[in-house]
Amino acid sequence: MNRITIEISPGEFLDRLAILCVKRDRMGQVAALLKEIDALECHLDRSLQECAWLHELMALHRQMWDINEQRKHLAAARLFTKRYLELTVLESEWNNQRWRIKNRINQHCGSELRELKSAVCQ
Repeated sequence: MNRITIEISPGEFLDRLAILCVKRDRMGQVAALLKEIDALECHLDRSLQECAWLHELMALHRQMWDINEQRKHLAAARLFTKRYLELTVLESEWNNQRWRIKNRINQHCGSELRELKSAVCQ
């Protein structure tokens, strides 16, 4: 199977594109990343292209990347310290913020597809 085509919400679409752009920025011009970014960008609606949501999601993913890298280093050294716990909580809070941004995008676009989270996260 070469490719799967699915319907996704605008929020999920922009989130995926933001993740790939941050990976490209942090990992370099990896051919596989560039190919996937190109595949997504050709479907980027002009109204979404001109909004600040993609940049907002990219900024959030940069923060999450940094937090995750710090956690991975601590975990690799088996240092499950107070700092590790703080980073875990912070990552969860950023992930909830990510959900709120995607939800705003989906509501703005009138998408019937929405990501659901437990009431605790909202």
